[in-house]
Amino acid sequence: FRSILKNNMIGKGFAARWGGEEFLLVFSGVDVNGAMKVLEKIFDIIRKKEIQYKEDVVKITITCGITKGSDKPIHVIVNDADNKLYEGKQNGRNKIIK
Repeated sequence: FRSILKNNMIGKGFAARWGGEEFLLVFSGVDVNGAMKVLEKIFDIIRKKEIQYKEDVVKITITCGITKGSDKPIHVIVNDADNKLYEGKQNGRNKIIK
């Protein structure tokens, strides 16, 4: 999963682990629409992945909260994205909330 994020963020910003199952993607020089395109590509790749665990096949879901950077303090920007992430998780998962 990490390599999918890393490879798709080349030239657009960076991805970092942000807690247990969460990642923080920081885009540079990309507007919200450009970030959405990257996220949609990542979604497509991840949705096709299947993981064999013992006798089960596990599909991965991904939920994202996206917010525009601004002159606000970084903790405010991250908190806004995090709130959107949880909104997506509460409303069915496997979606992007902007």
